[in-house]
Amino acid sequence: MALLNNRKLKENNGTLVMSPLPKAEIGPPPNGGYVHIKHIPEDASAAALYDFLRPSGTLYSCSILTHPDGRQKDSAHACFVDAVYAHAAIEQLNFAQFQGNNISIKLSRPPRQSLAKTATSSTSAGLDLPETRAPAAAQQP
Repeated sequence: MALLNNRKLKENNGTLVMSPLPKAEIGPPPNGGYVHIKHIPEDASAAALYDFLRPSGTLYSCSILTHPDGRQKDSAHACFVDAVYAHAAIEQLNFAQFQGNNISIKLSRPPRQSLAKTATSSTSAGLDLPETRAPAAAQQP
C-alpha cells in the first residue's frame, strides 16, 4: 500500500503519478531516471510496485503495462525524480524477489513524445527546403 501524507494512494488506471496539483498535467522531471522492470506477477498492483521501488529513491511515476484487452503484461515502467535513484534501484533491486517473482530492472530511455505533438512542417520549423519536382521523364510534352 502506498501512502502520501498518511493517506492511502488510489490507483489511477494502473499508473501512479506524483503531482503537486490535483489533475495537473506536468512533464517528467528533466533529470529523471527511467527503468524498465520485467517479470512482474500477474496479480501485482502499481501501488505494490511503487512501495517496492520507493526505498531506492523518490519516484515520479510507476505503471504496469497492459495488453489491449486489459490484461496486465509482465513488465512495468518507472520514472525516478533523478537518474541517481534509478541507478540505486538497479543496484539494490535487480533480481530481487517481488511477490514471489525474481524481477529484472534495467535503465530505459524516456518515453517518446506523440508524433502529433512533435511533427512540424518545414516552414514552421524555420527550414528553407527546396520544392520537390517530378522527374523530367515523367512530365507530359
